[in-house]
Amino acid sequence: MKKLKSLVLATGVSVALAMGFASCNTDKCKDVVCQNSGVCLEGTCDCPTGYEGEFCETKANAKFAGTWTVNETCNSVIGTAYPVIISANTDPSSVAMKDLGNYSCTSGSYSVPATVSGTSINVSGTVCSTVFTGTGTLNAAGNSIALTYSATYGTPSTTDNCTATLTK
Repeated sequence: MKKLKSLVLATGVSVALAMGFASCNTDKCKDVVCQNSGVCLEGTCDCPTGYEGEFCETKANAKFAGTWTVNETCNSVIGTAYPVIISANTDPSSVAMKDLGNYSCTSGSYSVPATVSGTSINVSGTVCSTVFTGTGTLNAAGNSIALTYSATYGTPSTTDNCTATLTK
């Protein structure tokens, strides 16, 4: 009887240990499919630059795309509201801001380049002899961008320092 109790106890301990070791070896990435070259690490997708979402399924620039109404103040002068169209480029980390600042351009319409990451937007480029630089943040609801930018143009050089709110 004593041997039977020891055998039952040893079997129970062996089964418990086997179950414990088996649970330690589960592959957390087994059923996770990361898109756009994302890599699964411990069950979570690590997305490449320009992609986001649970499975890297969303281009970072998608939430910035659309028609926005700009209200801005440049060099302490309040301007009138005007539209800006932000287009998502092929590169998922970049956008083009059509007619930011409403500056005149001999070729007509112009697009200012910008890069995006998360909720941040960084304006940087020269268009129609005007140098644009600035940064902004998309709000949590995705319907407003607070943007601070500078535009330098002309001879002699003039710089407009602007704060703008873009609203969808």
